[in-house]
Amino acid sequence: LMQADPESIPHVLRDGEFLPLNAKQLCLLCDNGVFSSRQVVASLMFAAEGRLAVLPVVVQANFRFPSKEFLESLAESSDDMLKDLESRYSGDIFARVVDEIFKEIAIEVDPQDAEAALQVRASAVAMRLKSGLEGLQVALPAEAEEEAEEQQGDGDDEISAERSELDFAFEGVVV
Repeated sequence: LMQADPESIPHVLRDGEFLPLNAKQLCLLCDNGVFSSRQVVASLMFAAEGRLAVLPVVVQANFRFPSKEFLESLAESSDDMLKDLESRYSGDIFARVVDEIFKEIAIEVDPQDAEAALQVRASAVAMRLKSGLEGLQVALPAEAEEEAEEQQGDGDDEISAERSELDFAFEGVVV
C-alpha cells in the first residue's frame, strides 16, 4: 500500500505489542477464539476508552456472531481475564464493547478464496476504513469516560505524553 500520510499506513500488531497511540480505527480479525485472547481484550478496552472505530472482519466460515447468550457467557468468562490484566472494567462492560463492535456490519473474508476474491474483499475493507467508521460509543464508568474525553480533546501531543491505564495489560500479555 502506498499512503501519502505515514500515520495512515496500516500496522499489524505482533504478540504483546501496544496499539499505537495515534490509532483511530482497528480491523478486528474474528474467529471463534478471538475474545479469549488477552491482547485482544486489552486492545478492545483501549479502543473503547479512546472511542476508536472497529471494523469486524470475519475470517472463519463458521464464526458465531455474538448473540445475547454469547454476550452473557463472555461477560462471565472475561471477568477473570480483566482482573488478571488489572483492569478496572468488568466482563459486563467488555461484553457491551463486543456488542457495540458488531453494530458495524462485518466484512467476511475466507482465506481459502481465490486471489481475485481476496483482492475484492481487501478493497472492501480499505474502502470502509477510508470512508470513516463511527467510533465505539460504549458507556464506560464515569472516571474512564472523563479520561477518554481528555485524551480526545487536546490532540495527539497529550495522547503521546501519557498512555491509558489499559497499557498495564501489555507488559505481561503472552498470547
